[in-house]
Amino acid sequence: MKQSTFQIGGRTALLCSFLVIGLTVGCIVWSSRLQPVRTEVPVPPPPAAKEPVLPEASQAPVPQHPPEWMAPQIREPEFEGKTVAQWTEQLKWPDTGAKISALLAIRSLAPGGTSALTAVVAATKDKQWVVRARAAQCLGAFGPEAHEAVPSLKRLLRDRENFHVNQEAILALGAIGPEARVAAAEIKSFLWNREFHSAPQAAEALCRIGGEGPEHVLKRIDASLEDGDSSTASSLMPALRFAGPGAIPHLVRWLEPAVERDTGLACAIVKVLGSFGKEAHAALPQLKNLSSPLKAYLLLCIDPAQVDAAQVAPQLIGDLGKARYQEFDAAADALVLLGKPGLKAVLDTLKNGKPYQDVWLFDALSKFGPEAAEAVPLLLEKLKVAQDEPRAACIKALGRIGAPAKGAVSALMAEVCNPKSPCRARAATALGGIGKDAREAIPSLTAALDSDDELLKQEARRALSRIRQANPGSTAVRDEDF
Repeated sequence: MKQSTFQIGGRTALLCSFLVIGLTVGCIVWSSRLQPVRTEVPVPPPPAAKEPVLPEASQAPVPQHPPEWMAPQIREPEFEGKTVAQWTEQLKWPDTGAKISALLAIRSLAPGGTSALTAVVAATKDKQWVVRARAAQCLGAFGPEAHEAVPSLKRLLRDRENFHVNQEAILALGAIGPEARVAAAEIKSFLWNREFHSAPQAAEALCRIGGEGPEHVLKRIDASLEDGDSSTASSLMPALRFAGPGAIPHLVRWLEPAVERDTGLACAIVKVLGSFGKEAHAALPQLKNLSSPLKAYLLLCIDPAQVDAAQVAPQLIGDLGKARYQEFDAAADALVLLGKPGLKAVLDTLKNGKPYQDVWLFDALSKFGPEAAEAVPLLLEKLKVAQDEPRAACIKALGRIGAPAKGAVSALMAEVCNPKSPCRARAATALGGIGKDAREAIPSLTAALDSDDELLKQEARRALSRIRQANPGSTAVRDEDF
């Protein structure tokens, strides 16, 4: 019995062993069938690049604009820290001074700030003539952009409360140009009527408007010359700069008799001819009849290649001292046209010449403007000792040089603050000419606003406006500002 049980158990164990071995082999075989068969398959080359097919215009994708907060912000131009919109709002104030300040500010921002034009046009109906005059002046600064103001400006030509209103309206119409030609008949009446005191402004406007305007001016000058009224003819002559080259034959025709009769008229004619440059070559035969400063000036304008600067410069320096006022002006302008040789001649004479020459040398330097930057140290030395008229001329020269004269700010501030100086207002004007670089003078100029000197207060106010001017294109001081 034991033997048979042992035998049965051994067989069972052996059978289980075979079973386990079989299952193991089966699992190995089954798992091998599940593995992927790896075969080398050739990889084809990438397809050739094709030209991109552009979508049709009608199917072009709509560009995606950046959100509003990402768009660049364009800063509105400002004057004295206020925008055009703020100055326009100030025009509604009842105070006359506030309105005038707003109009001057808007004018300073022109030709930008056209959004204010409607309000400025409305100001031409103000009860105060000074506001109406400033409004017309402001419109003129916008030029052709102010064409919508022509009817209002034309109405101001009938304003008889003050002739300044007429003058500013006439000049504004001229600045607008051909679109103001509908007012030509009214402007013409100012050209012929002496009582209106606006003939020079009317002549300029008619020449700028064009059409038959220049012909009316030519006829008016001819009539004045026939009557022997060279003063009126001289006052109308500068307007012909805007008449075009067609005026040149008339200017040449008037020049020869003018040289014999009236030096002032001859100078006025030569200045206009010079403004046309090479186009005025028809005047060259008249050079032999002209005085040396007028001859040099006209030749430098028409054909500068014929001028020997080394020879002409000393001659012009001599002319400064002996010429009449109009010829002096032409001699100084000729020195400016010579450029560096002319400037050197003025500076050398100022260093080595006699003190009585200083005043007209200062005046000549003022015409060079910023180009005379190297003269600033010498002018400051002269300012320490100059008195009366030479001192005033020296200050004027520093102001006309402008920003390059920033080294003179301290001296000019001292002049403004000196209650005994007769040149305080002129020094304030000069500081305005220097502009942004004269910011340290703001306290001194502000204090001058409390002065009893009305001229000083006016020039200090203008200087502060220039110094604080935000836009870089602000107008520099002119000769007539002093």
